Amino acid sequence: MQEFIIISIILILLFRTIRRFIFFNTKDAFQQAANQFYSKIEMEERKKKEDGTITIHPKTGKREDGEYVPYEEIK
Repeated sequence: MQEFIIISIILILLFRTIRRFIFFNTKDAFQQAANQFYSKIEMEERKKKEDGTITIHPKTGKREDGEYVPYEEIK
């Protein structure tokens, strides 16, 4: 009877430790898959340009003087 109790306790402790590793690895895998999925969706949404939006891309490198953008003043 004592052997049964000792073996049961050992099996319960082993199951707890194994369960933690399996749970955390599975959780991390699902989290990574979800992050990749949502980042892919965000990239697709950024590519779509809605009507009436203005996107400004800052220039890198040297500044070009004399660049002129024509405009009309509305009164």
